[in-house]
Amino acid sequence: MCRSWFKGADTHAVLKFLEQKLAGLAAHGWEDYKSSIYNAVSTANRFLSTLYRAGLWLKPSETSVAIAAGMNFCCHYRECSEYAFRHEKTRFKLPPKFHAFVHIVHSLVEQIGKLPPAILRNNDPSVLNVLAQSCQQDEDFVGHLASLSRTSV
Repeated sequence: MCRSWFKGADTHAVLKFLEQKLAGLAAHGWEDYKSSIYNAVSTANRFLSTLYRAGLWLKPSETSVAIAAGMNFCCHYRECSEYAFRHEKTRFKLPPKFHAFVHIVHSLVEQIGKLPPAILRNNDPSVLNVLAQSCQQDEDFVGHLASLSRTSV
């Protein structure tokens, strides 16, 4: 069976859906919490949209947008978590791999920090897109291999 979709984009698709739904959701009695969730979702969506729209090499302007969105996501997600804890609300159910995410954003910060002023001025593509370093494999394929390895002949 041939697959034509990339699993790595699933999170982005879910975030786009949630952003649209949350934007039009009436949240009587929990507007602050909804706003916090919406801000986390929309900044995560902006981060991923920037990376998915770019090529292998990001322009410094794209990198700056991704860094800002990534840092804002961290702040909004923390705010959302604290709000849920303080008000005994169900926590937001899309927990990120926060540690890995911070390393990803930090790698963009490091790369842009090493660029010479001429490249920054010209906005030349020069920062490696972090998506190039990701490794995604179809879970169905991995599952088949795992079950075969546990089967005795």
